[in-house]
Amino acid sequence: MNFRLLFIISVFSVSATAAELTLPALTAQLAQQTQQQPQQRTQFTQLKTVAGLSRPLRAFGEVLVVPGQGVLYSLKKPLPARYGIGRDKLILEEAGQQRLLQVSEAPWLRTLGRLLHSVLAGELSALEQDFHCELSSVPGGWQLTLTPLHEPLTLALQQVQLTGSAHIDTVVIRDRNGDRTELQFQPAASTPPSADEQALLEQLR
Repeated sequence: MNFRLLFIISVFSVSATAAELTLPALTAQLAQQTQQQPQQRTQFTQLKTVAGLSRPLRAFGEVLVVPGQGVLYSLKKPLPARYGIGRDKLILEEAGQQRLLQVSEAPWLRTLGRLLHSVLAGELSALEQDFHCELSSVPGGWQLTLTPLHEPLTLALQQVQLTGSAHIDTVVIRDRNGDRTELQFQPAASTPPSADEQALLEQLR
């Protein structure tokens, strides 16, 4: 095989790969994984960079996404807290206290829940309701850049970037005030919701 033919084949292969990299195609890929494992449980490391602090704040936790019920976002360390995000309800648990909010009281939290649900449940196309979506190839996988379209998101968020391959690897959230939050995900054992988690999910209905 001569160099020219090899070059043509290489260019064609790259073009074909780029053509296949679309939001619907990526959504279908993640949705297929969701069908095999409907309840998505993922551990994460959270690094938050705050203006004025020399080192990022580090936290650890877990996200549980149950399609049709809601998202449980649990911080384990350094301070435990849990956020239940449903279609019309928000439940905040901190320091042993529970607060029930209506979505209208904190619309950005509903969008956060929609983001996590869409990402971990393989429903990326739903993000187009709130964000301009730009999908691109990166070494070893893909990157999805989200720019908010409407208030109140435009007032708080500058940009969200997601990277992954077969699964979501990282989510980087850049706030308007200069803060930066990075979530590094690691798949966890696929265990069903505990009795305590299921009770909280029931409250989100």
